[in-house]
Amino acid sequence: MPINHDSNIYFIQSGSYEIRIYNPDNNPNSPAGQYRYTVRCTSKPPMGIADLVLSGDAVDTNWNTNNSNNRLTWDNDRYAIIERSFTGNKEFKVNIWNMWEGDWGYTAFDIANSSSGGVLSQGGNNNIRVNTGGIYEVVFDAKNGKYFFHSQSATFKTITNYNGATELETERVYKDNTFNPTYNPTPVHLEGKRFHGWYTDSNFTTQYVPGTVSNDFSLYGKYKNLSDTRLTFYDKNKTLTTGDVYAYTWIPGLPNSVREKIGGWPGTRMTNHGLGYHTLPVEANKIGDMLVFNNGQTGGGEVKTVDLVCDYPKNVYFHNESNWGTYSNDYHEATLFGITNLNSTNNCDATGVLNNIAQTTWDMLDYQFSLLSAGVKSVLQNHEANVSGNLLYQAIARYDYIAKKYGSDGFTNFINRTLPSSSALKLVSRKQDDFISVLVLGRIGLVSFALFGYFNNLKKRRT
Repeated sequence: MPINHDSNIYFIQSGSYEIRIYNPDNNPNSPAGQYRYTVRCTSKPPMGIADLVLSGDAVDTNWNTNNSNNRLTWDNDRYAIIERSFTGNKEFKVNIWNMWEGDWGYTAFDIANSSSGGVLSQGGNNNIRVNTGGIYEVVFDAKNGKYFFHSQSATFKTITNYNGATELETERVYKDNTFNPTYNPTPVHLEGKRFHGWYTDSNFTTQYVPGTVSNDFSLYGKYKNLSDTRLTFYDKNKTLTTGDVYAYTWIPGLPNSVREKIGGWPGTRMTNHGLGYHTLPVEANKIGDMLVFNNGQTGGGEVKTVDLVCDYPKNVYFHNESNWGTYSNDYHEATLFGITNLNSTNNCDATGVLNNIAQTTWDMLDYQFSLLSAGVKSVLQNHEANVSGNLLYQAIARYDYIAKKYGSDGFTNFINRTLPSSSALKLVSRKQDDFISVLVLGRIGLVSFALFGYFNNLKKRRT
C-alpha cells in the first residue's frame, strides 16, 4: 500500500482482492472519517512466479521488463527470490512484470541487512549499481516491502512466530561467513489485540533479547484483548486549535496498509462538544499503539501534540500530569451534561446580587438530568466540586453554587447533591468560549488544565 492514497496500487501476486474506499468525496463531515482505502486479499493461487522482474544492463543486454529469466519466484507467502549472475559496473532496478511500473531502486533496498550490500551503490535515477560482478541473490520481503542483496553463499535461519499454539509466520535471518546481523523481530498484528512483545517460551517468562542467530528457533507473541473505546481530547484553553481536532493513531514497525488505524494523516475528525472537549469512538481493531492529536492541517500549517503512547487499557491521558487514568462511559456522559450546564448557566452572577439565570433554563437542566441513566446520575450526585479540575469538576462547582445560592428561589437541588456550606462555595464562570476563570468571593484567577483521554465501555460503535 502506498503512503499517499492517491498513488497507484501494485499487485505483485495474482489473486482476488477486495478494495474498500472510505469517504471517496473527501467530505469533512462524513461519518466514515478521512478519505482512505484498504486492500484485502480474499483468495490466491499456489505460490509461483511473482510479478516482479529485474531490469537493467546489470542483468540483461539492455533495459526491459519482459525477460522471464529475470522474474522473482515466491518461496513462501512472504519472500520472493531470484539468484543469478550480475555484471559488474552496471545498474538495475526492480519493476512490475512487462511494465515500467514500480521502479524500485537503491532506496528500496535494505543495504545494512544485506550480506552483499557493500558491493552496491546508488546510480543515476536511483538505479542500483553493482560495483563487483558475481552471482548474487535478490530477496523481496513482502511484509516490510524491502529488498535485500545477498551473496551466493548466504544461508538463512528460520524463526517461527506463534500466538499460543497457532503459527503466525516465519521470518528469515540471512547470514554468511562474514555477515551475521542482529535479529530484531517485527510485531505481528492481530485484529482486536495489543501486542506486548516476543518471548522465548510459551509461558512468557523470558523475553527475547535481540542478538545474532545461530540456529532455527521459535518465539511466542504476548497479546492482550482490546475492546471498543472512546478517544477523548480536552484542550480547555484551546492551545492546539480553536476549531476541529483530528486524531491520528498508528502501530510502529508495520507497513502503512495496517499501521494507520483510522486513516492517514491527519487522521479522523473528532466530535467537538464545545469548551475544548472532543471525542471519537474507536473500534477495538482500530486502536493504535501511538497517537497524535492535531488541527487537521497539512503543508506546514499543522499544529499537533507530541507522539503519545496509548497505555491501554487505561483510557485517559492527563496532559498536565503526564500520566494515564481510567474513565467510564458514565463519566463521559456526565461530562457532556456538565458542558450543557456550563453553557446554559454562563450568565451566573458570582456576587449573588442578581440571579441572571432564567427559571426555564434550570428547569430544562432538571428535565435533561431526569433522562440520564442511573449510572450517570450517580456520577453527578457523588462527584467532587473543584474549580481547578476538569470540566466535570468545574460543572459540579457551578451547580453547587447555584443550587445553594438560589435554592430558596425555585432553583432546586434536582441532582440531590450534598451541598457545601455558604462559606465554602466557589464558582467557575465562563467569560468566553476560549478560557475559563475562577471566581471566589469576587477574586479572579486563571486556571489552566488540559486533558487528553480515552473512554472505555463504549455503548455505540462508530459507523
